[in-house]
Amino acid sequence: PCRNPWDLERIPGGSSGGSAAAVAIGTCLGALGSDTGGSIRIPASVTGTVGLKPTYGRLPVTGVYPLSPALDTVGPIARSVADALVLYLAIANRAAEIATVDAMLEPFGPKGLEGVRIGVPTTFFAENIQPDVKTSFIGAVNTLRSLGADMIDVDWSDAAMARAVAAVINRVESAEVHRDHIRGDGADKLDSGTRMRFEAGALLPHDTLPRARAARVAVRDSIGRLYADHRLDAIAAPSTASTAPRADNLFVEFPDGPEGVGPALTRLTMPWNATGQPVISVPCGFDVDEMPIGLSIVGRPDDELGISRVAHQYEQATNWFQTHAKADGA
Repeated sequence: PCRNPWDLERIPGGSSGGSAAAVAIGTCLGALGSDTGGSIRIPASVTGTVGLKPTYGRLPVTGVYPLSPALDTVGPIARSVADALVLYLAIANRAAEIATVDAMLEPFGPKGLEGVRIGVPTTFFAENIQPDVKTSFIGAVNTLRSLGADMIDVDWSDAAMARAVAAVINRVESAEVHRDHIRGDGADKLDSGTRMRFEAGALLPHDTLPRARAARVAVRDSIGRLYADHRLDAIAAPSTASTAPRADNLFVEFPDGPEGVGPALTRLTMPWNATGQPVISVPCGFDVDEMPIGLSIVGRPDDELGISRVAHQYEQATNWFQTHAKADGA
C-alpha cells in the first residue's frame, strides 16, 4: 500500500493519496486527484503539498469512475500554488492562459492581501482539533493578517449539517453506483469496510436522497448569506483536524476523545463538498512529529483564481511549501 513519504508508517490521506505522495517526493510536477469528501485536500494537507478542489462542476469528470456523482470533483495536486493553477487551467481547456499565471497571482497590494476579507470560523472548524493543528492555524491567521487581509470572526452554524448532508448523499449515491458490485461477483473484491458502507447506503429509506438534496440547497443558501453578510472574499480553516495517522491506527486522538480515522480526516472537508465551493489547501506548518499541516482557503463559487491568489501570497510569505519529503520517509 502507498504510505506517507514523511513517515512510511503513516497514511498519505484519502483516495488520492498516491497522487499526493508522488508529488511530495518530486516524482512528478503534479497529479490529478478526485474529491468527493476531501480526497484532494486531505492528501495535500498530510503530505505537505498543494491541493485544489474546484467548484463542483467546474471541471469535467470524463473518464473518472464515479463514487457520488452529485459530489465528485476533479482537481490538481502540486508542490506550489502556481503549479496547481497551471494544471487547473490545462484541465479546464484554458491552456492559452497558462503564460499569464504569474500575472494572475499578483499581490492585491504592497503587503500582498490589502482589502481582502477573510472569515475565521470560531466554531466547528475551530473545535476539537489537535493542538499542533490549532497552533499552526492561529499562526497562519496571523500571517494572513500581517499581509494586510481583514480577518473577520465568523460562525457558520450550519457547518455540521453540511457535513451530514454530504455524508448522506455520498452514502446513498455510492450504494447505487456500486449496486452490482455489492450484489454480484465483484462483492468479494471489496474490502469489508467498503462493502459495509455500500450496503448500509442501500438500506436507507427511498426518500433519503431527495431530503438530503433539499437540505443541501439550504446549507448552500446559508453559507451564501454568511459570505454576503460579512462581505467575505474567502474563509480560512484548517484543512484537516489532525495530521496523518499511523497506518495501523483505527482511531485518531483529539482533546475530546478518540474518533475513527475516516470521520476524523473528513470532518473539516465534507462541508465544502456539500456547498460545492472551491477550496485550496496549502502547507502551513508541522506537528511535533514533523508531519505536515494544511491550511484551507475557501472561496465563493467559481472563484478558483481568487483563492489561488490568496494562497499564493501566504505561500510566498511563509515558504512552508519549499520543505519537501524524502522518498525513504526519513
